Amino acid sequence: MCDQSLSISAVLEIGLDLPDNFEIVDRWCGEMLDAVYMKNNIFLTGSKSGQPLVSVAHRNLLGKILDHVDHVFMECEGLSRELRDCSVYARAIHEVWDHFRCATKANQAYELYRDVVQIPLEPLGDDLRSETYEVFEGDCVKYRMYQDAFEKALLDRCAAYSTDSMVVMVVGAGRGPLVSVVLNVLAAQRMTNVEVYAIEKNSNAIVSLNYSNAMRWNNRVRIVEGDMRSVDLPVKADIMISEMLGSFGDNELSPECLDGALHLLKEDGISIPCYYESFVSPAHAAKVTTQMASLCNANNQTDLVSLETMIVVKLHSHFIISSPKSVFRFAHPNRDQLPNNRYKRIHFEAPIDCVLGGFAGYFRANLYGDVFLSTVPNDHTPNMNSWFSMWIPLQHSIKLKKGQTIELHIWRFSAHEKVWYEWCVTKPVVTRVHNPNGRTSVIRLFSGDRF
Repeated sequence: MCDQSLSISAVLEIGLDLPDNFEIVDRWCGEMLDAVYMKNNIFLTGSKSGQPLVSVAHRNLLGKILDHVDHVFMECEGLSRELRDCSVYARAIHEVWDHFRCATKANQAYELYRDVVQIPLEPLGDDLRSETYEVFEGDCVKYRMYQDAFEKALLDRCAAYSTDSMVVMVVGAGRGPLVSVVLNVLAAQRMTNVEVYAIEKNSNAIVSLNYSNAMRWNNRVRIVEGDMRSVDLPVKADIMISEMLGSFGDNELSPECLDGALHLLKEDGISIPCYYESFVSPAHAAKVTTQMASLCNANNQTDLVSLETMIVVKLHSHFIISSPKSVFRFAHPNRDQLPNNRYKRIHFEAPIDCVLGGFAGYFRANLYGDVFLSTVPNDHTPNMNSWFSMWIPLQHSIKLKKGQTIELHIWRFSAHEKVWYEWCVTKPVVTRVHNPNGRTSVIRLFSGDRF
C-alpha cells in the first residue's frame, strides 16, 4: 500500500500474554520497528518493596526488542497512592535495558554501522585509502589468529626440511600488518636466516612499507612494488601469506590473486590461508531493503542498481530464517588450476510464516592447521570485527508459509577483466535471475584505467 519508505515504521505492543515460540519475536526484529508500547499491568509487584518488577519472560523479551527500537511508550492505568506516576515503571525498564546493554558492550563501538549499506571493496580495481587500512589494522584478534597460523606453518616447514633457511612472501601487503606478524614470529623463534618479501601494487601503501622498513623493521624486508600476478622474483616462497578475504570470502578476488601468484610459490609451498568457504542464510532485513530501495529512488535510478548488487552491511535488525549453508569453496595453492567459476543450488526450509527479503552471506577460512577465522553465526571468531555480513538482495520480497522450501541458485562467473555473481530463487516462487552477465554489478580484475 505504501511501498518501501524510511519514513514508515512499526510500533510493537507488548501485553500480558507472550508467545510460546520466540521465533515470532525474532521475526519482528527484522522489521522496521521504531517503538514498543506497553501498559503497566504487565508488571509484577515486589513482595517487600512494593515496587514494580518485570517478569523473567518479559525481561527476556524486552532485552531482545529494546536493542531494535528508539522509543518506549507506557500507558499507566489505575495507579495506586504509592505509585503516583509512570516514572517507577520507566526505571524498571531502564534497569532491564542497562543489564542487556552491559552484556553487549563489546559491540557498541560499531553501532553507527548497524544496518547501513556499503559497497564492497575492490582492492584490485581501486587502490585502498589510508583510512580503510586503519580499520583493518585495528583488528587485533584477526592478526593474533594469523600469527598463530604462521608460527605453526613455519615450525612445520622447519621440521620437514631440518632447516631454518627459507623465503616468506607477504602478498598484497598493504601497509604491512602481516609483515609485522611475520617478523614478530621470526624474532620469537630466533630465526634470522629467513628472507622476507612484501609485495604490494598500491603506490601509496608502498610509501608506508618503505617507512616501516627503515624505521621499525631495520631494513629486514625486501619491498616489491607490483601486481603479485605479474611480478617476477629471483626466488620462490616456502610460505605465502595474504589477507584478501572479503565478507563473502572470495568476493574481493582472493582466488584470482592467489592463483595468479602461484608462480611465486614453491611446488610444495604453503599458502596462508589454505582454504575458505562462503555460506548463506535466507533472511529478512526490512531496514536494509528499504534503505536500498530509497537510495534508488533518490537517484532516480531503477531498482536494478541496488537490488542486483551484493552489498556489505552490519546486519542488526534482521531475522535469519534458516541456518547457514555452504556455497563456494576455494583451496590454495590451486595446483590443478581449477577454474574459479562456480554454481550451487541450495535448499532451506521456513520454520514459521515469514518474509524472505534476501540472503545473508558469511565465510569461514582455514588459515593453517587448526587455526580458523569465521563470520558465520554461532561459529563467529570472538571479538573479530574486520568483516561485516554480505547481503544478497531480492528485487521483490517473498512471503513464506511454515514448512515451505526455499531454493536458491547462485553462480560465480569470470570473463576477461571482471568477475560477477548471479542468483535467483526457484521455490516457493520463481524470480528472475539477478545481475545476468554482470549487467549491474561486477568486480574488476584490474585498475579502473584498464576496464
